[in-house]
Amino acid sequence: MRPRRRLALIGAGAWGRRYLRAAALLGADVVVCHTRHRGDDARRLAVDHPEVRHTTSLQEALEGELDAVAVVTPRASHAGITLECLRRGLPVLVEKPAVTDPADLARTQAEARRRGLTLHTGYTHCHDQALHQLALMASALKDPNWHLTWTRPAPGTTRADLVWEYYPHVFSIADLLGGLPEPETGPRPEPRTGPHPDATPEPDTPPPTPLSTPTRIETPLPLRTGRAHALVAATGLRRKDIRLYDGPDLVAVWRDRRLFDPRRRLLFEAHEEPLLRQLRTFLDEVTEPGDNSLAWQRDRSVTALLAALDRAAGRPAPPFSEPSPHPHEV
Repeated sequence: MRPRRRLALIGAGAWGRRYLRAAALLGADVVVCHTRHRGDDARRLAVDHPEVRHTTSLQEALEGELDAVAVVTPRASHAGITLECLRRGLPVLVEKPAVTDPADLARTQAEARRRGLTLHTGYTHCHDQALHQLALMASALKDPNWHLTWTRPAPGTTRADLVWEYYPHVFSIADLLGGLPEPETGPRPEPRTGPHPDATPEPDTPPPTPLSTPTRIETPLPLRTGRAHALVAATGLRRKDIRLYDGPDLVAVWRDRRLFDPRRRLLFEAHEEPLLRQLRTFLDEVTEPGDNSLAWQRDRSVTALLAALDRAAGRPAPPFSEPSPHPHEV
């Protein structure tokens, strides 16, 4: 019988609490949970998960007998926490985006490679069985092209959020459906940005700043196979779907765990939540380490495209770089 994995959860917001539930369903033990402050999150967790120890100290959270760490914190903290865990010899599952500086990705991957540790990024949608069915359909088409639309993802979404919180999903899905180009030499996104057509300012309000303006980012996606286009917007009617075409003909529509084939009038629905599959895949690899090369290649491609998209959308980002000759130094 496989031993229960002992997991430290770093971050206890809404998504972190979903990790707690998923770990319990998979039979893993979350032995410690790191929260930034002792407030409502900590009190709620103490009631719902009394078996979990809570702390506001990252150092304390990483002490003791652990098998792995899940990092579910704000994006700016991902690189530093990931490096700290890897240096302690702990495999890491970090929520997307893996980093916000491509040079940090080179450092974390080099550290994981040097120590022979599993390092996964949480592209949750790519663990959706319905999306894998869509990828199979796309691979069989003569002229595959698809359109992803994601509007009103969450209240208060800024332009930076669209780039760093939602386009990681877009680019990882693009890698699954058509393959992303090499990060150093491949084409870059050519986005159109600006206020969404449905965004109407309230009367008597001051002009918004560029990052708070309700906005959209629309771009063709660079692929190795087929064509694709994405529109992600902070406003408009709530919608998230992918429409797959073979030339001009619509052949499939995907919406979160559901795939509809309008030609045959067939519906496929994934039976398992993608987060469960994501966490199971990570824990299985912690037990039996595999080859990280394809996943890390995807991370490099996604991060390079995010940096390019960030620059094109008006926020400077550092260029993609090779691993530092001294990966243990930040």
